[in-house]
Amino acid sequence: MYKSIYMLFGYIFMGLGIAGFYLPLLPGVLFLILAAYCFMRCSPKYYNRIINNKLYGSYVKNFIEYKIIPKKIKIIIIIFIWSFSSISIFYFFDSNMLIASGVSLLIAIISTIIVISANNE
Repeated sequence: MYKSIYMLFGYIFMGLGIAGFYLPLLPGVLFLILAAYCFMRCSPKYYNRIINNKLYGSYVKNFIEYKIIPKKIKIIIIIFIWSFSSISIFYFFDSNMLIASGVSLLIAIISTIIVISANNE
């Protein structure tokens, strides 16, 4: 049962990750990291496909195995997190949806902590 759930989420995250390379607002590598975590638990074949990819495999593998994010990529990630989160926070705050605004702020803070806590390459 758990294997099927991991496989389903792996496919969903992989689809979002691939779409993220073509859509500017979607963080592609992040979703591929999540897909790799799911596939690591249920399908070594798909996990190896992700980490051996020429374009993004090294980033995914370095993060999963060594918790490494290059400094330049960290800066880009943090800029994107806060740029889009601030838009979301202010939009929800202006429309009196304070809970949604707070959730957006909390997600931005947690994401920033995760990115900063990763080692530099």
